[in-house]
Amino acid sequence: MRKQKTTTSAAVVLLVAFAISTLFGLLRDRLLYQYFFSCCAFQLDVYNAAFRIPDLLFRLLVTGALSAAFMPVFFEYWVKDKKQAYKLASSLMAILGIAFFALGGLVIIFAQPISAIIAPGFDSEQISLMARLTRVMIFAQGFFVLSSFSSGMLQAQKRFLLPALAPIIYNIFIILGIVLFSHSFGIFAPAFGVVIGAFGHFLIQFPALVSLGFRFELPKKILNKGTKKILRLMLPRTLSLGLSEIESTLPVVLASLLPAGSLSLYYLAEHLYILPVRLIGVTLGQAVFPYFSNLWARNKYPLFKQKIILSLRQVFYLTSFIASLLLVLRIPIVRLIFGSRQFPWEATVITGRLIAFSIPAILSQAGIQILARAFYALQDTRTTFYVSLVSLVINFILSLLGIYSFEWGIYSLVIALSVAGVFQLVSMYIILMYKVNHFDIKTQLQVSFLVKLLLINSVSGFVAYVAMKFLDIRVFDTTRVIGLAFLTGVSSGCSLVVFLFLSHLLKLDVFQDIVRLVKFYAKPILSRRTP
Repeated sequence: MRKQKTTTSAAVVLLVAFAISTLFGLLRDRLLYQYFFSCCAFQLDVYNAAFRIPDLLFRLLVTGALSAAFMPVFFEYWVKDKKQAYKLASSLMAILGIAFFALGGLVIIFAQPISAIIAPGFDSEQISLMARLTRVMIFAQGFFVLSSFSSGMLQAQKRFLLPALAPIIYNIFIILGIVLFSHSFGIFAPAFGVVIGAFGHFLIQFPALVSLGFRFELPKKILNKGTKKILRLMLPRTLSLGLSEIESTLPVVLASLLPAGSLSLYYLAEHLYILPVRLIGVTLGQAVFPYFSNLWARNKYPLFKQKIILSLRQVFYLTSFIASLLLVLRIPIVRLIFGSRQFPWEATVITGRLIAFSIPAILSQAGIQILARAFYALQDTRTTFYVSLVSLVINFILSLLGIYSFEWGIYSLVIALSVAGVFQLVSMYIILMYKVNHFDIKTQLQVSFLVKLLLINSVSGFVAYVAMKFLDIRVFDTTRVIGLAFLTGVSSGCSLVVFLFLSHLLKLDVFQDIVRLVKFYAKPILSRRTP
């Protein structure tokens, strides 16, 4: 399996694989809403809510260790002794595996009362269904425990391809479950697909890890110096994730009190607005994290600072364009992806408005992915916890005010999320500047860069709007899927041309870096074609 030697090559691998996974994910969501929204929206609400408990358990135990603590410590061991690094991983897998299956057993036993707490607005039939779905999907998280450690060790060795392909396998099995078994098993069909997909997520990665020399081998003392250090580092991150999970559970609690289908529409909008965050923010964050850890461990502080700012500029440059397209083309995009006969026009409009209110959340969450990993490279997991705590309080207060004082309904949840996200981004950036001895003016994001970016996106977004209106009235029949697809594609293309032209005209350094990268990769191809 080929090793990705640079941040760019790693990001490209992750980006392409994630784009493919996104297409399958959108197809999965379309089929879910096509099969279940019109006939049984309450079951779809329950299915979405049932993910909360398994996800909560997995993220608290495993994600906290992998995202913040495991990789920096594993890398320290790796540069000294590969066998000891693998033993460290085996020890942590055993510790967290035992903890997960113990707590998972409690979830299976007490799924009913826990479901009633998480979704207080559901009736007894919905609570019973939610408990049964939770008991099924908890098994998927067991496979994800093993799979996540495989991903972490492969990425630590700068091998990103298989971890990037794993989500594609996961989505394919859910799609097969929906299409093949929904008529027989109803809403349980995608739940069974989740479990089988999670097993495929693990199976595609583990053999490659074994080929690189990994063997599950426990040392005589499982709770050793390395595992103690990881557990100590992961505790603040786990608490921070706990706050994040509370923030993610809050919409379930509040939306369960709203009319049937509200939770499903919220999740639908979330799946769309989170795409740029995962496509750009998470992808680049995963790619740069090993390099952040490496630079800081080797005391290369100036390069560390430059890498952070470069990564932030890349994230904002790419994410802002996608966000502007989502804002302008939100209704055509929702209709194109989910606008089947089973998805009514009113639901399309509500989903479009939710996306519009989420634009600040897109930009802030994408930037947070970079800043958080910079803190983790510093082996500082406390700061992100404290900032997340304040952000959660802001989110909770604004959500309650929006629903009960301003009567904004489901829109309150997205507005609160956006405000809290902006606060979290700004706070983390200011604190990080202080911790690394203040960036000098050359390594700042710079107001001029942000102003140019705002101008470029405003003009390109306006072009997309004009093109959309003209094509809708004069050219394409948007009552048909093919017409809608051409309208969305042509409008996006016009906007992209303007975006790139203005980036060149205003001499954005990020754009120039991308041009150099394209030329670098295109040169061997062009040279082979030259006689």
